Amino acid sequence: MHPSQRSQIQKPTPALKSAFVVSHPEMGIYLGSCLGLGWWSALDPVGQDAAATFPDEAAAANYIAQLVEHGHWREHEFSITPVMVDYGGYATIGEIARVGLPAWNPNA
Repeated sequence: MHPSQRSQIQKPTPALKSAFVVSHPEMGIYLGSCLGLGWWSALDPVGQDAAATFPDEAAAANYIAQLVEHGHWREHEFSITPVMVDYGGYATIGEIARVGLPAWNPNA
């Protein structure tokens, strides 16, 4: 292939997949866990520019049930929102904002 033709080749577009994110009105978007601690966008985003997702609504509901069982929260306080992602098991800030959830500053 001649070098001038390389710019004409289109890279494949990543396939979007459906996933679910968990949010809370005070804690924000669930970003993930490390060493047993959950990280939330409104509390301390610890530099995370993407949120952990769940493969289906049942998995997200199961995570909420665990939080309720081991914490001081009520199930009705949490929301499960579908989101289309192309970044593995994570939803970027842009993908989160596109479904109407609040964006966050990862370095806040």
